[in-house]
Amino acid sequence: MSSSWSIQAPTLVGSNYDFWSEKVKSILQGQGCWDCVEIGFIEPNANVVAAMTVIQRKTLEELTQKKGKDKSYILVSLDDSIFPEIIGAKTAKEAWIFLS
Repeated sequence: MSSSWSIQAPTLVGSNYDFWSEKVKSILQGQGCWDCVEIGFIEPNANVVAAMTVIQRKTLEELTQKKGKDKSYILVSLDDSIFPEIIGAKTAKEAWIFLS
């Protein structure tokens, strides 16, 4: 049996930051993506990737997917009036820091 759980993103409109940040943090923790926001993620260069074992590359792929999930979740939870202010953020951590 397959189940699907859909979580609606709370929308940050500016005045509800405390409420929004706690909900988004909890959602990202539940999805296993909060570590990329809290710690950050730096893409390794090609030489480092080339020297990785298969297991390390698989781990890197998983982290890259998390990085994409967390940033996209933050972006879709922003009101259109706030989104342009963080458009230059390259990572979820950068976006989170800017919003806080």
